[in-house]
Amino acid sequence: MWTRDPRCGGVVKEAWKLEVSGSPSFVLCRKQANTTLALKKWNRKVFGLCQTHISDISNAIAEVQREDPTVANASQEAKLQGELNEWLRRNEILWHQKSRETWLKDGDKNSRFFHISTIIRRKRNSIDSIKDDNGEWLICKKDIREHVVDKFFNLYTEEPVDFPSNLNQLILPAISDEENLELCSIPSHQDIKNVIFAMGSQKAPGPDGLPTLFYKKYWNVVGNSVTEAIQNFFNTGKLLREVNNSFLVLIPKINSPSSINHYRPISLCNTVYKAISKLLVSKIRPLLERLVSPCQSAFIPGRWIAENQLIVHELLHSFKRRKVKGGFIAMKLDLQKAYDRVNWKFLRAVLVNFGFHEVVVNWIMECISSVSFSILINGGKSKPFTPSRGLRQGDPLSPYLFILCQDVLSRLIEREHSAGCIKGVNMNRGGPMFTNVMFADDIMLFSKACNQDVSAFNKCLETFCSWSGQLVNRNKSGLIFSKLVPLNQKRRLKAELQMNKVQENASYLGAPLFASGKRLRDFNFFQEKLEARLKGWRSKNLSWAGRHTLIKSVALALPTYTFSTFDVPVGICNKLDAATCRFWWNPKKDKGGFIAWKTWEQLCGPKIHGDLGFSTTKKFNEALLAKLTWFVATKRVSPCIAALRTVERLKSLINKGACFLVGDGASIDVWKEPWVPWLHNFTPIPKSESFLNIPLKVADLIDEDTRRWNLAVLIELFDANSVGAILKIVLPHNPKPDKLIWVLNSKGNFTVQSALQASLVPCVVDPRITWKALWKLNMHDRLKIFIWRVASGIRPTKMNLVQKLGVGNSLCPLCLNVEESLDHLFFKCSISRAIWFSSYWAIRFDSLSLSSSQEVLHFICNPLSSISAIPGGNLHPIHISIQRALTLDRILEHIHALEAATLSPDHSLVFWSSPALGVIKLNVDATLTSCKASIAVIARNFEGFIIKAWAKDFNPIDSLFAEASAIVWALELAVAERFNKVIIESDAKGCVDDLECPPNEGCWQIRSFSSRSLELFSCFSSCNVQWVRREANQTAHALAKVALSLDLPFLCNMDSLPPSVMEAWFRDVVLFSSR
Repeated sequence: MWTRDPRCGGVVKEAWKLEVSGSPSFVLCRKQANTTLALKKWNRKVFGLCQTHISDISNAIAEVQREDPTVANASQEAKLQGELNEWLRRNEILWHQKSRETWLKDGDKNSRFFHISTIIRRKRNSIDSIKDDNGEWLICKKDIREHVVDKFFNLYTEEPVDFPSNLNQLILPAISDEENLELCSIPSHQDIKNVIFAMGSQKAPGPDGLPTLFYKKYWNVVGNSVTEAIQNFFNTGKLLREVNNSFLVLIPKINSPSSINHYRPISLCNTVYKAISKLLVSKIRPLLERLVSPCQSAFIPGRWIAENQLIVHELLHSFKRRKVKGGFIAMKLDLQKAYDRVNWKFLRAVLVNFGFHEVVVNWIMECISSVSFSILINGGKSKPFTPSRGLRQGDPLSPYLFILCQDVLSRLIEREHSAGCIKGVNMNRGGPMFTNVMFADDIMLFSKACNQDVSAFNKCLETFCSWSGQLVNRNKSGLIFSKLVPLNQKRRLKAELQMNKVQENASYLGAPLFASGKRLRDFNFFQEKLEARLKGWRSKNLSWAGRHTLIKSVALALPTYTFSTFDVPVGICNKLDAATCRFWWNPKKDKGGFIAWKTWEQLCGPKIHGDLGFSTTKKFNEALLAKLTWFVATKRVSPCIAALRTVERLKSLINKGACFLVGDGASIDVWKEPWVPWLHNFTPIPKSESFLNIPLKVADLIDEDTRRWNLAVLIELFDANSVGAILKIVLPHNPKPDKLIWVLNSKGNFTVQSALQASLVPCVVDPRITWKALWKLNMHDRLKIFIWRVASGIRPTKMNLVQKLGVGNSLCPLCLNVEESLDHLFFKCSISRAIWFSSYWAIRFDSLSLSSSQEVLHFICNPLSSISAIPGGNLHPIHISIQRALTLDRILEHIHALEAATLSPDHSLVFWSSPALGVIKLNVDATLTSCKASIAVIARNFEGFIIKAWAKDFNPIDSLFAEASAIVWALELAVAERFNKVIIESDAKGCVDDLECPPNEGCWQIRSFSSRSLELFSCFSSCNVQWVRREANQTAHALAKVALSLDLPFLCNMDSLPPSVMEAWFRDVVLFSSR
């Protein structure tokens, strides 16, 4: 809320000037404290009476409205209304922040919803009574606080552990010297800024009270201090405890908690510490897939929770199906307070044994050992205490350290399995053996139901717990037996493990653990969970826009994990759709009839087609199943590949986006596999059917000497359309393996959203309605939804109700002359026109001649073109009516004000800047027409003088290709000119971002350019590709534009520049020289 007031920046800037001596971390903390104090004082002075401001301005508006409708009064009313809107907005943001609701956007004016959410959250987080260790109820606030502090102090106090320093050689060093060198590098200023700007802006702050939004908004003021403090930590390995202070918030795990064990402690860390933690994560995360057992799928890139679900359910299904003598046993383990019990000495030993450099180990240990906790309880905070074990839930680093520790248990089990002491379980004969499946601390163990295997498992658990400090809660853990396990053997194993049988209604990772023969009953919990969420009385206070967001971000996300693994029955999916549809049209009643102005299927199309972007539950289920199929099919090694039974009907969906990205072409069959993204079915059409019998690989179509397509062979084999499409494929400069990608996503990655779009049946869109423009408007979502309802003709007017219900009076209740249609109600009724004319815009619909909802929608999206298109309308001053001019002027004034509010503060002062001495700057650009394209490069020195300028024509595929080609060409020219240090500047931001990505992560269409640019970077002692605004790239743009009419290729120097290019260069020189 504060950042919306421009005066806030001045307060921050002044407070941050505080002069302090000491380490960079100490200086930062003092500046933070001084700024926080200044902001609190400023807040009390400026924002302390928000509701009073709203009341006073509302009264002032009422006073003005009682006066005569003069121009001066109308202007005053408009000014007051703007002030009122701003204070209402601030009030909404205030309650939004207090509510901690992350799924609902600002701007929906759901202040009542946020207020109720805040009350409920505070009530839920309040501890009015709790049982102590003796089972006695504590109701005194002081006694509750002391009990909670004692429990958590004891929980985070180290207990004796005993482990060999080499962990019995379970872990061998796996990190190379080169990787350790990279791990030990100090983060740059840009690295630190990127990490902070990638963090959520409104997350709950730590003890310093400053959320991430503060650092983002005022980075130009605070950035240097933050960077120096963080870099000082990485240089010295020491972290000031004040930076690492944390609040502990107790989140109830169940309804009506009665014991401290029913609460989950979540840490609120300071933003600066979280930045340090995330920087460490960015260093170690890429290594985890190689370090951690494939049976652990939590938090590791390239692994997915659905893999675990699929493996576990298939193994348990085999328990029912397979008849093996002696049978199998599965153990579902519960680790008590798993994160909180991790021993720090054990963690250090794990890191050292993996081969992490001592510097990295010390960084990590400093982060987890320099913490102090204060518990937030019942509106206050406890005295701080220092832990001696445990990992914080809420620290970005904790999950990755935890799974490294958990891997020791997996390795203990695998060692016993290799020694033959544990047999493991497979899904079918000849399939891979599974002994353990883990998702963080959710652990499932599998073995033969024999004494030897179970004793070996028990020994592994006891060893792991004695080393790590973990404790298996055997009361909450459970056993599952397969067929043919004798009753006496079940009893013996239960006694040895001190565990009972898992209950029938148990779940694993949010899905039922057991499936019965009645699938509708198995999945009925989906409906119960969804309806419980939708019936919540808080939700009944939501507007249309709020319900839209709730359905998309919460309701449809509830079953994601289970939908990723199970083919959910259509009956359950239909019930979920019916419940969601009812909530959309009639949120206040969960029973009885209601009017659905559109069917659920009609709401589930793309927003650009006039629908709302929802999805039917069954299509959502199929898209998630297709994602799992794609995930396993494209993964070289997946532990669940043997468990995946391809759903036959999903093949057609996957075929809509699966296509090979050509590398060397050696593995792609020309006729049988998809490899041309711009063709139907991604396969070329032969000139003759007989060619289909010729065995051909794509590699046979490539000239290996030039790494270009063999045009003569293409013309001989394929039709003209196929040849053109193949020539659009840019081959990598150096051959590399072919890769299957998902072409419906720019990165080549399978996404559920793109699969949903592909599954929709194409529909005919009314060209008169500009739906895409509506959803892009800079206005509140509640207004967009309102306009959508009007333009869709589904407002409950009298005429619509009569048509829908078949009874009633359709006359307009205002004028009693005509039927109340949408057009009449909003635009043609005499009362409506009077209201429009009395508005701030003074709109006269008789002069605008807007006669339908569709025309009004177009007018809202583009008022300038709408007025120009009115019959008889002309924007020339001689012909335009005064009324239209005034209307358009006021609307455009309002639009420009909105646009100005969203512009970055530095947007207006942008111009070309010269490079440093000894550096050559090459500006590049591309220009395309329907039949021709050109790319241009201009090289300048530190004085701004043009050394050389180049231009050439280009196959006009699209702008992305052209811009990427221009950048790569500039690098090649720089190599040819023997430039040593270069900067490449382009105004194509998306292209620059993609080229800076690793070769396999950028846009698939320019991946070959990305690989080529990385090869060329090594030719320079210094090379940087960066994005600039068009204003700073005018000279290259001018050359690319004029090159369309020149004989290409084109080369010139300073003396032979075309006039328009010379003019653009001169403007650059004047601007950068005047700085």
